[in-house]
Amino acid sequence: KDDLGGTHERTTVAHPACLTHPPFDGHSRSGALTLGYAPFMVRPVPPDAFSAPTWAVRASGLVSMMPEPRVLTRHELRALDRAATDELGIPSAVLMENAAIHASSVIATVAEIPADRRVLIVAGAGNNGGDGLALARQLVTLGFAVEVLVVGCADRLAPDTAMNLGSIRDSVSVGFITPDAPAHDAAATAQATIRRLAPGIIVDAIFGTGLSRAIQGAAAGLVSAIHGASKQEPGGAPGPRVIALDIPSGLDADTGSALTPCVRADLTITFAACKAGFGAVEAQAQLGTIAIVPIGTPPGLTARFGVPLELTPDGRWRHADPRGSEAPRRPLAAGRTA
Repeated sequence: KDDLGGTHERTTVAHPACLTHPPFDGHSRSGALTLGYAPFMVRPVPPDAFSAPTWAVRASGLVSMMPEPRVLTRHELRALDRAATDELGIPSAVLMENAAIHASSVIATVAEIPADRRVLIVAGAGNNGGDGLALARQLVTLGFAVEVLVVGCADRLAPDTAMNLGSIRDSVSVGFITPDAPAHDAAATAQATIRRLAPGIIVDAIFGTGLSRAIQGAAAGLVSAIHGASKQEPGGAPGPRVIALDIPSGLDADTGSALTPCVRADLTITFAACKAGFGAVEAQAQLGTIAIVPIGTPPGLTARFGVPLELTPDGRWRHADPRGSEAPRRPLAAGRTA
């Protein structure tokens, strides 16, 4: 959607264009982060979370509900959304709702301890924030206790985001942080909410695939608060699991470059297709496990855009790099399943 406003225990790079992971065991990240980041512990995704027949494709670090997932650039994602609305008459709000329904199903699957029934959604003012607000409503219907923090003003939200805000006012506590608030003030507000709610899951819905610049201001403070909440000191209790909607805020969807700051997710629930930048080496520390879920665009329409995500005999997933060279790859664990 147009919206502006993990690694395993070991990661070895055999070649600048080839990324190799251990066999996929359902964990997004376990142990300490590498790749130059300060080490901290995170909660792995349950090993059997993606074993159900719902997942047509299961690969190393990636699962898909669609049997023939594709890889799209930022421009192609916008074109797919437009075609769904202009050619097929599917309202954008319906696409957003479908994304939220599937995301709530995934979250219900990975919720494994009582604290996981408490969810904090950190949302932006654009369409990614709208995904988060729609998700809040879906999770409440499943019995989750949900609170939302929005970085934005209630009268300056994207249309579908404003609609979804109205739909949760009577069932979800929603707090607002103005975008121009100092980063440290925004971080302090988020930290206070996290201490009070003690969520088992924090959902990142701040920025989506349209972001191509570094996050600043209040949004940067929220990213900092998410990082702080997910840290675990040796011997301490695990922090909340961080789940990104569509893409971790701060990750460039086309290049996979991690802008500063950038959310590090344990699980990324991405909509409609894998993003072109997800194969980049730099993106691995931010994504965690990738779960591709549909938004209601028919397969024939989606197939007009992007390139197939290929599962190769040597145990990798790959795709053609939009810049003209072969993109980095991840190994497959069990291959493709029907």
